[in-house]
Amino acid sequence: MATEFTAKYVIYRIAGGFQLHFFCDVCGCSYSSSPIRSDSSDTARAIAIAEARRHFNRCHRCNRWVCGQCYNEDEMECVDCSPHNDIK
Repeated sequence: MATEFTAKYVIYRIAGGFQLHFFCDVCGCSYSSSPIRSDSSDTARAIAIAEARRHFNRCHRCNRWVCGQCYNEDEMECVDCSPHNDIK
């Protein structure tokens, strides 16, 4: 049931379950999932990934998951692969 997502994340055991923190693969900013009630860290991770995907974009060139600030929506790539063009 392993689901590919951000390379960096931290999982914390909390009362009755887990909470996960995912990090942008470019700048490192984080998104924290809501608390997830589960006996299994694998199940909690799958639920948290489904929640966190709304806050990250996948680069169509290098396949890294990045936050909105590190994503060039016009090119559908991270800013490392396709920097923002500020010239209008």
